Amino acid sequence: MKYRFSEDLYMMLPLYISIALIILLLLFYKLTITVNEKNLSFKMGIGLIHKSFPISDIESCKPVTNYFLTGFGIRLIRNGWLYNVSGFKAIELKFHSKKSVIRIGTDCPDEICTVIQEIKGISFPKEKTAEVESQRKFLRSRMVILLVILALFAGFIISVRQEKKVIIDNNSIKIKGLYGVNIPFNDITEIDTLSILPSIRRKTNGYADGNTMVGYFKMSDNSKAKLFIKTRNSPYLMIKSKHTVPVYISFEDRHKTVKLFEDLKKRR
Repeated sequence: MKYRFSEDLYMMLPLYISIALIILLLLFYKLTITVNEKNLSFKMGIGLIHKSFPISDIESCKPVTNYFLTGFGIRLIRNGWLYNVSGFKAIELKFHSKKSVIRIGTDCPDEICTVIQEIKGISFPKEKTAEVESQRKFLRSRMVILLVILALFAGFIISVRQEKKVIIDNNSIKIKGLYGVNIPFNDITEIDTLSILPSIRRKTNGYADGNTMVGYFKMSDNSKAKLFIKTRNSPYLMIKSKHTVPVYISFEDRHKTVKLFEDLKKRR
């Protein structure tokens, strides 16, 4: 049961990563700053992360440029906190009530600082509001790329972990799917079942996770082989042929492996 749980967890890993990336995208795909006569406020993404600061408590607001190493997201900086979703431009707020500063990333730092200075220096007969939104195009485009890569990776994992479909026709045995192979009966030089899989040194072009080995591997004697192993339980079907590297096949159901061996013996 413990092994099965680990395998199921491994299979679900791409889904968990996808969910995490989607959550990050929703939280950080944009940053919106709103300034009125009473408060400067901002929200990130869909608004779960948000803060508001009284204009009366703001001592100064100035445009700044973050260093590359300052980074993005929400993080502690040398003298305060940074909230940023894209780019290096930001406003830095100093307060009367505390020594720490707040840096908020924005594409329009000069405009926001000007509005705050005007509000603090002039009494308006009606509310004056400025709203600036910094779209995180950089993040969104890369999140899309990451999601596409993740989807391809998940598809690859699912494909290689599935048991291979084996077709026997009048002339050959065909193993379908990734790393598939077509071996004519006339080329086969040896068919046998093994109780122990030959020692494997490393994979050269394939996939391995302990329960599944698919693709090209180098054996301990430096020879090459193509594996379609779904389980570490014997027997293992070995097929040697004239024009391909040795092929090893096994299924979760050992009887299926034995039946394939018997069917191939009948065709030879």
